[in-house]
Amino acid sequence: MPREASARRYAQAIFELARDANDFDRWSDALDILRRVATRPELVAYLQSSQVTLEAKRALLEGLIGAAHPLSVNFGLLLSTRRRLQDVEAIVAEFHRLENQLLGIEVAQVTTAVPLDEREATAIAEHLASITGKKITLEQKVDPEIIGGIVARVGDRLIDGSVASQLAALRRQLSR
Repeated sequence: MPREASARRYAQAIFELARDANDFDRWSDALDILRRVATRPELVAYLQSSQVTLEAKRALLEGLIGAAHPLSVNFGLLLSTRRRLQDVEAIVAEFHRLENQLLGIEVAQVTTAVPLDEREATAIAEHLASITGKKITLEQKVDPEIIGGIVARVGDRLIDGSVASQLAALRRQLSR
């Protein structure tokens, strides 16, 4: 099964468990720990090794994430036996997307030429919220190549108010 579809299915299953138990925070903590485990090649090799017993793998995962959420240990074992630990990042991202959707939160990727201060970020989030009708959480990125202004992506919408794109549009108009 393709990795993306697999990650969505795992995330959907965890999301439903978290929603049914109203336990998003603990699952989120456990998934963050599992994500850190999946970035350590020596841990991934150990967990996916056929030479290591299931009990030893369980003991390792219980020591790392058992306190965050007991079911997450089983989830970690499932991913390790199916050799899907490399999918944890996509699973976590999809889990958070589903959680945000449930809560009416939209993540906006905002690119500016210079870092935003707190007042500017709040103003941008409020403006995007008025456009979308949803609560907005900003993911900020700095890219000096846009020269100035802002580029915001909210869901499928792209709002490009960058100086670089305005200069390109002016260049096209003048070349006609």
